[in-house]
Order: sequence, then C-alpha cells, then structure tokens
Amino acid sequence: MLTSVSLPVRNICRSKLPVAKTGMTLLQDGDLSKGTAFTKEERDRLNLRGLLPYKVFTKDEQAARIRRQFEVMP
Repeated sequence: MLTSVSLPVRNICRSKLPVAKTGMTLLQDGDLSKGTAFTKEERDRLNLRGLLPYKVFTKDEQAARIRRQFEVMP
C-alpha cells in the first residue's frame, strides 16, 4: 500500500512523496522519518499512532530543542 507524506526534499521544497513504509519501519528510515513532526493525520494514515509522543513538534521546534541541549553540555 502506498500513501503520501509531506517531506522536505533536500530542504529545497516541500512535496508529497509516495511512501510504502508505515509504522516502526517508517520511523527507522532516516530519509523518511520526520520524528515528532508527523501531523496527527499523517500519524493515523501511516500507522504511527502510539509510536510517537502525543504532541506534534515541527522540525524547527525539534532543531531548537537539540540546540538547547548542546548549549548546556559541559
């Protein structure tokens, strides 16, 4: 089964790409996984419900969190 997910394409544009992976297999694919940035609709369609925290964080929010973690490292 193919479904579509909005993914950044080399950070140049945003496009919906057909994706054959779902669930944990999708999350483990570094090229396709958006981590907690999957929308609630994408989580339902891609069988990700329950595999990610409830809150949706954008890629920018994820990057800011990671920057803060690096800033407090000794």
